[in-house]
Amino acid sequence: MTDHALSGVTSNPTIFARALRADDRYRDRLARLVDAGSATCTRCVPPLALADVHEAAQRLRDSYDRTHGRDGYVPFECTPDVADDASATVRQAEQVSDRIHAWNLMIKVPATDAGIDAIEQLTAAWSTRT
Repeated sequence: MTDHALSGVTSNPTIFARALRADDRYRDRLARLVDAGSATCTRCVPPLALADVHEAAQRLRDSYDRTHGRDGYVPFECTPDVADDASATVRQAEQVSDRIHAWNLMIKVPATDAGIDAIEQLTAAWSTRT
């Protein structure tokens, strides 16, 4: 086993926003999205964030497999606009899961009343996945 290695990451909207403002690696991808008609940040951030989460999940899959799911997770946080709507939270979590399609994806759901309901629904639905 490696003594010094990355075994997981975190993400949230604030981290992505900071990276988009400060990191030149996003400049070309943002320009392409704007040229394609996604002119607002609200529309640009999700595809960029999902692409980064997908790539991170692929890179950390070995850690996930090697540790039998104890490490190697990559989180994606549900957006604040669905925090008080359990159905919308479930839909968003399922869309992200379908898009990323990685066992080491972790969906972060806010602990609002609606979020707790969404967590219960997602846990019940996902506990039957193989």
